[in-house]
Amino acid sequence: MNRLLPLLRQLVPDLDAPGDAELLTRFVRHCDQEAFATLVRRHGALVRGVCQRWLRHDADADDAFQVVFIILARKAHSLTHPERLASWLHGVSVRTARFIRTRTARRRQRETTLSLHWASDERESSDPDLGPLLDEEVARLAEKYRLPVILCHMQGLTRRQAALRLGCPEGTLSARLARAMTKLRRRLLQRGIAPVALAGLAATAEASLPRSVVSAALRVAEGSATQSVSHLAQGVLQMWTVQRVFRLTATFAIVFGLLVGGLALGQFGGNGPVARAETPGGAAKGEVAPIRLMVKTGEKGALAPIEIREGKDDLVTVNSVETLTRYLKRVRADKTASDTLVIQVSSEATWATVKSVVDACEGAGFTTIRLKATPEKPVKPPPSTPAKNDLTGKVTSVADNLAVFSLGSDHGVEVGQVLQVYRTTPVAQYLGTLTITRAETHRALGMFQPAGRNASIQVGDTVDSKIVR
Repeated sequence: MNRLLPLLRQLVPDLDAPGDAELLTRFVRHCDQEAFATLVRRHGALVRGVCQRWLRHDADADDAFQVVFIILARKAHSLTHPERLASWLHGVSVRTARFIRTRTARRRQRETTLSLHWASDERESSDPDLGPLLDEEVARLAEKYRLPVILCHMQGLTRRQAALRLGCPEGTLSARLARAMTKLRRRLLQRGIAPVALAGLAATAEASLPRSVVSAALRVAEGSATQSVSHLAQGVLQMWTVQRVFRLTATFAIVFGLLVGGLALGQFGGNGPVARAETPGGAAKGEVAPIRLMVKTGEKGALAPIEIREGKDDLVTVNSVETLTRYLKRVRADKTASDTLVIQVSSEATWATVKSVVDACEGAGFTTIRLKATPEKPVKPPPSTPAKNDLTGKVTSVADNLAVFSLGSDHGVEVGQVLQVYRTTPVAQYLGTLTITRAETHRALGMFQPAGRNASIQVGDTVDSKIVR
């Protein structure tokens, strides 16, 4: 057992380590220098890797490294999402390195007499701008895609460790990571860069931090940074302030222009109709899209693989109801995930299959579950009037795609059967199909699939039904 524990700590090194949010809280509230030192050691390789990709001189990279952690020490109290510290540090590192690189380039233009000296000091590089391009493309990713790339490819965490740190299922993180790498490869190709350049991101995780650099960053938290580094940090913070003011001014100008344009349109455009755009998928702006499940039936009535779609791009497939239950339980643990499930059911799926999936969703803790029939391909409709000796009844209840029929006779009606439904009054019309999910005496409950946009049922309709299968 004594030999096994070190191996387990190597496999899961951060299992007992405090999270970034806890370390920041300890530093802000108690000025805990050891907590700040842990953050430097944890994220130092990420920050130094970005600085070295942007800056050609090791001295400039070391200064940028210290500036980043000076900014962290000054801004730690104002971070709204401390659990996303890795992404925040990557963005600060890029902006700091860009500031120092621009400042150095301007100084080199003024010091033309030292051009030979600068050329002799530069590190040889086949493509000196490749590193900054990689960081810029990573920074352009949405945060849910950027964080997995930073944690797994730039900090060397396994997918399980990254999922634990982000508090999401490992399958969700893997899907987001694959999507992020696909986006990065496509964007690099658009810039004329081979996707193999992404291997440069892994160099960050493998880099080792010099003790002198770490010691200098730790002295930053104590307020003993050198004058030149403090001056650089002040310049970066001033640049942030200017950029923030510029963004606010631009936003105000846009809002003011829209307001003036709207007033002019209202004054000269009359009282014509106003078009309102709706968010695709029925979700309002800022609202988390529901999790969608696609349930199909395979050969011999067996359950086909279930597709789970979170948002627009994340797609996961499970092969059994048991696996679905375990996956959904992990999803429920993710605080950013939706608590609404929409189950899309194909027309050939049996009620027993649908019920097993619904039970799995309820067992995982979901309380808001919606059933939705998958639209079938248009087929030639049956005659507008049913054949003789069919079932006659009346619609007593309708809710979404579920309908309750009161039948004059329930002879031959069983769970799983499909009925063709016709309206008899005031005009004969074929409405669609009803898949029976529950059969009682003189009453049947089922999922209704309309034949078209104009074919809808309402409470009180008198209908005839014909058993087709």
